[in-house]
Amino acid sequence: MSKGKLWTRRLAYGSGDAACNIALGMMSSILILFYTDYIGIDPGTVGVVMLISRFVDGAATLVVGWLSEKTRSRWGKFRPWLLWSAVPYAVSLVLLFTVPMAEQTAQLIYIFVVYNLCTSILYNTINIPYGGLLYAMTRDPRERDILSTFRMALASVGRLLAVCGTLPLVSLWGKGQTSWAWASAIWAAVALALLVFCFIFCKEDIPAEQTAAEKIPLGTAVKALTCNRYFWMGAFFQMAHSIYTTATGTGLTYYSKYILGDEGIYSVLFLIEMGVLIGSMLLCPALFRRWGKRRSSMAGLALAVLGQLLILAGPTQFFWVAASLVVRTVGTAPFISAFFAFIGEAVEYGHWKTGIRQEGLVCSGCGVVTRVGTGFAAAGITGLLSLSGYISTANTAQAQSESVLAMIRGIYTWGPVLCLAACFAVLAVYKLEKQLPDILRDLAAREKAEG
Repeated sequence: MSKGKLWTRRLAYGSGDAACNIALGMMSSILILFYTDYIGIDPGTVGVVMLISRFVDGAATLVVGWLSEKTRSRWGKFRPWLLWSAVPYAVSLVLLFTVPMAEQTAQLIYIFVVYNLCTSILYNTINIPYGGLLYAMTRDPRERDILSTFRMALASVGRLLAVCGTLPLVSLWGKGQTSWAWASAIWAAVALALLVFCFIFCKEDIPAEQTAAEKIPLGTAVKALTCNRYFWMGAFFQMAHSIYTTATGTGLTYYSKYILGDEGIYSVLFLIEMGVLIGSMLLCPALFRRWGKRRSSMAGLALAVLGQLLILAGPTQFFWVAASLVVRTVGTAPFISAFFAFIGEAVEYGHWKTGIRQEGLVCSGCGVVTRVGTGFAAAGITGLLSLSGYISTANTAQAQSESVLAMIRGIYTWGPVLCLAACFAVLAVYKLEKQLPDILRDLAAREKAEG
């Protein structure tokens, strides 16, 4: 493959997660704020809806993973899902922000149905096959590392567009619900274009007969998946990252509004964070070649914890909040760049150990763990806010109590520390990276012997 086509493929693959993270960015950062402070729904109620939805999400994730393993088309196993789901997904993004002005029970029913349509069904019919696509595009570990880095870098661009662009657009158009709907329509159109770009330029170069040589019964496939210890580690990494982004994303919206005193500061801080993250991640492939993914990630996570604790030097001062954010972001870049590559190593390990190759089920299994964990995180954040006495500002200008302010500070300060420390502990016992070259050679020898 020529260098031009190679770089186009990398950009196209990353564009797929940019499209997904336009929605994910809004859901993990500003959707809860929209429901509580613009629609007027109690944060605890929002948290319960999102927690229940995560179980629906987990079931849908498994179903989509299993169906994608069985898909056969002229475009491959995973690519067609991007094309089939792109338009419905874009429409659902707009529906998220068009909650009817009705009695609150009707609003909650609408939110539950549309939220699950977007996040539990349509998001999964794109994101799960998209994740499997990486492992059907190439078996070269170095190229997978690069593709994973492009995925996470452009995912950050997608979040950056949606999160930093939405609130200014809403303010520009009057801060009403119509403003939210128009802003979401813009991002839906962008997401649609990115998904089409990804579909066109990402080919499945590993033939389907290599990725699923025979029809495996569901029970056998699930047993093989659950016996793969590196699948569980990869699932934990993905779940921890999602909880981390929920704690930092949603936490920062409330932190900016109530601790720093300016809701608009959130867009500035998020712009800084994403700019630093994207720049740092682009350096990670060279870092991985020198020190490996595991060692680079562990060193970065240690730095990230120290960076997060910088906020204690001045929790109400923009300088210290921004400095903390920058150091933490530089530290998390290697881990964020690498964790999908870790999941790819779990695919190869499972194939080597059981003889069953499971790109779709590995991705969907990781997704189940992630969705449930993220649901508990969102429910935990909104539940803690509600317990501390949070008052929706949709219909009142009443100030929040000191207990609420203390809770917001605690969520944003200590939530990320717990996630980062847990990932460091799991990486400390991760051994697969060194074993992978021998595993790949063994797999290649088996395939050659089989014909």
